[in-house]
Amino acid sequence: AYSITIKVQDKKRNNIKAYIPLEVKLTDSEGKALPGSGFYSTVDGILTINETAASNMSAGKVKIQVKCLASGITETETFNVK
Repeated sequence: AYSITIKVQDKKRNNIKAYIPLEVKLTDSEGKALPGSGFYSTVDGILTINETAASNMSAGKVKIQVKCLASGITETETFNVK
């Protein structure tokens, strides 16, 4: 199982106290879409996605791409699956 927390912050690194629409794309090391991908909204600038990794999930980097649908800004991070 894993948990992903996304924070939408202002320039002073304060969470934006609003509902903010996001598109989240999770892909495995082979580029396949993972459960948890979809459209979400933050509550007070925070979104937490809880997922369970499949037992046959490919080892390697998982890419998390988050697009703020209000601003159009996209950020990408990765984490490793062993």
